[in-house]
Amino acid sequence: MKYANMIPALLLAWSASTSVAQWDPNNGDWGKENSRDIRVMTWNVQDGICRTNQKSDSFNNWNGIVRIVASLQPDVLILQECADNSGNGTGSGADSVAQLNDVANMFVNGGPDIYLGGSVGSYLKLFVPSYDLPYVYSSTNSDGFNRNLILSRFPIEDINNGGGAAISNFVLIPDAYQSGGSGGIRGFQFAEINLPDAEYAGDMVIGNAHLKAGGSSSDYAQRETASFNTSYYIDYYYNGAGTGMSDPNLKIVVPNAGDMLDEFTPVIWGGDLNENPTSSSPNSIQTRAEFFGGLLLILGFLVRPAALALATTMVVAIMTVHINNGLFMSNNGYEFGLALLVVSIGLVIRGAGSLSADYSLHNAQASK
Repeated sequence: MKYANMIPALLLAWSASTSVAQWDPNNGDWGKENSRDIRVMTWNVQDGICRTNQKSDSFNNWNGIVRIVASLQPDVLILQECADNSGNGTGSGADSVAQLNDVANMFVNGGPDIYLGGSVGSYLKLFVPSYDLPYVYSSTNSDGFNRNLILSRFPIEDINNGGGAAISNFVLIPDAYQSGGSGGIRGFQFAEINLPDAEYAGDMVIGNAHLKAGGSSSDYAQRETASFNTSYYIDYYYNGAGTGMSDPNLKIVVPNAGDMLDEFTPVIWGGDLNENPTSSSPNSIQTRAEFFGGLLLILGFLVRPAALALATTMVVAIMTVHINNGLFMSNNGYEFGLALLVVSIGLVIRGAGSLSADYSLHNAQASK
């Protein structure tokens, strides 16, 4: 199997084996189906994790975040909108990486509040003493307000020999379907997580991002660019784009090239992607062309324009998705797309047949 599994998720439990289900939130059961299942939780905490926030066991956002995380006990916790004291209304400025690391430690372990004085009154181990997230990675990327944060039960280590265990963002040179750049205004974190070999066949890579917010055309464009870039990075860096080697086209500037992931090591990413699809998005355009173009061909109506739209769609699909995978469908190649392209071009040239709506309309007009 050449490709690592890539799974975007808001809350994902990756099952190592099967057993009796214990996940039943309606009845207050938040457990796992198996103790070896890995639970990844993502949450935009809207500034609640910052050094100036009140960390008491009272009615406040810090305590709410602590209690919910303690209830779910994720093995990996990925957070967005951390570090913004101004946004939280409790202070000014953004936490540095070192300060956010301190805050993460207080979030898990409690102890003295080194920024506000006194003791931390609400923390994970207060409610679940045996629960721990000892491995922390705070993003060095910031928009001047927020940082992304990853906490893990398992070590964050270099598993693909790329020279680093985690990055706050990647940098690309334009290639294939991406236009170059990075994972967006706040960066796209990736952390490589080393799972115990005695329990798991592979390891995992965790991605975390908070894409550009807003409803302007520029905001949409930034999110789309970051999404294409991230897809390329995962496919070409970790999967080798089907070539058997990381970064085969030498278009990834940061990080250094490493080894491809094996088939037992998934890439799991989540975050606040500010999803707000528009009718002008590439996927929407292509799916509309495929659906309505196919419908018109079935009816035999406006066959040449519909066939031209489908031919264009097939060219885009072949060149952006399948071309590097070779010919055959078994390897996600362009075999089927090429067949549809040839048929579509034939219909553009030949036009509709005698049983089509176009033919009937043409004869009706000619008989007038």
